[in-house]
Amino acid sequence: MTTYYAIAIVRSIGGKVEGPTQVLAGEDATFTITADENYFLEDVLIDGVSVGQVTEYTFEQVHANHYIQAVFHTHVYTAVVTAPTCTEAGYTTYICTCGDTYVADEVPALGHKEARQGAVEATCTEDGYTGDLVCTVCGEILERGESIPANCPSQQFEDLNPHAWYHEATDFVIARGYMCGVSETRFAPHGTLTRGQMVTILHRMAGEPQAEGQNPFVDVAEGRYYTQAVRWAANEGLVLGVDGTHFAPDAPLTREQLVALMARYAAFQEEDVTSQESLECFPDSQRVSDYAQEAMAWAVETGLICGMDGRLNPKGTATRSQVAAIIMRLCQNVLEP
Repeated sequence: MTTYYAIAIVRSIGGKVEGPTQVLAGEDATFTITADENYFLEDVLIDGVSVGQVTEYTFEQVHANHYIQAVFHTHVYTAVVTAPTCTEAGYTTYICTCGDTYVADEVPALGHKEARQGAVEATCTEDGYTGDLVCTVCGEILERGESIPANCPSQQFEDLNPHAWYHEATDFVIARGYMCGVSETRFAPHGTLTRGQMVTILHRMAGEPQAEGQNPFVDVAEGRYYTQAVRWAANEGLVLGVDGTHFAPDAPLTREQLVALMARYAAFQEEDVTSQESLECFPDSQRVSDYAQEAMAWAVETGLICGMDGRLNPKGTATRSQVAAIIMRLCQNVLEP
């Protein structure tokens, strides 16, 4: 009598198992296991016992009924994003429920965004600090700053009083190189400033640009300390002279001439110098020349001119310390707010 045994194939999703389902007693039976597209073989069970991820299995000398089952799997991934930092790249880790993982979608490191923070200017009595170079994204200190020794620019001049009202202003203009002394040891804070000196100061404030064009003034000789400055100012329309051919470089600078020059220089630096300020509160406002009226109003409005004992004193001369203070206010209130 011929005896046959059954080998059942348990149906699975994601692939197929092929082989004989009826085997003559004592014979071998070979089965092949194939996964469908987008699936992979996870395990093969023989009578419920795992034999691993085999793609072929042979029942040898069959003497009993058996069953074969293939377990297939398709990946279902969860994305876990690791954001980039200033120094490390970002990426996405894909994790399947089966434990399989892979990394993709790399994003380059952001790089540091640098800014100088914590800077402190040195004063006459206290050290300053250049500030640390800090990343504004991650907060890492990229470079430590350096100490700036205490420094009093006015100290080099024996006639400047460190306790006087003008001290901050003279420090300001001397440190920036806008004003120099009348000698190596004297600043002459109470001395009058000349027209040539004032134009030279504005030339320095502008970065000492090359003077172009002709010198229109017969009283501005070649080779004087103010020659290039006056040529530059004349060609830029900053100075008009006391008449068509004379500048009077050695004449004392009046307060209304000062504000007129300041207003023209501010306009040259593309600042708005129009003003709605009224000068009527000053008892000597009628003494302001027509050419200086608007400039004087603008100077009062911006705080450049505060008055002297409640008066504008437009025809009065300006001392070197007063001019230093006005230059500092011009820079702080108008040019560098």
